[in-house]
Amino acid sequence: MGVYDEMKSCLQKTGLYRLDGNTAVDFELQAYAAGLEPMCDTLKQLKAESFVATASNYGLWLKESASGIASSTGDTDSRRKVLYAAGSVMPGSCTKAGLENLLDAFGFDANVLEDTADKKVTVQVKKSPDGQNDKWEKIIGQLIPAQLSVVWEYS
Repeated sequence: MGVYDEMKSCLQKTGLYRLDGNTAVDFELQAYAAGLEPMCDTLKQLKAESFVATASNYGLWLKESASGIASSTGDTDSRRKVLYAAGSVMPGSCTKAGLENLLDAFGFDANVLEDTADKKVTVQVKKSPDGQNDKWEKIIGQLIPAQLSVVWEYS
């Protein structure tokens, strides 16, 4: 239902106007609708771009920028997967399995070895998502607890 139809429906309920499509009120509503329709479309787009699940353009880019994740060139679903993974990191999720899931979501093929005595985690990378290893080390380093040291090994 467009803006004109919504306004017409609301006014018909009052019973004050005869809205058969040929009255001055109809023409005035059509003029209002012509101005309001683009604004409604923009608001609908803004609503969609405000949530990761429905964003497809600038909404994803803004969330990637806010997360410190450079905008990827991947498809929308893979970009959402990365944002979901980064957003799921919280206290208690910093386990070996949690780190492996995070690396997997980011597109890494890697093994994680933990040395609890030395508070060290070794990430043995077999394949990284885009070859920009320094960028990913920085991003993942922000999501790992500060008391752990991370050693990256590339094969």
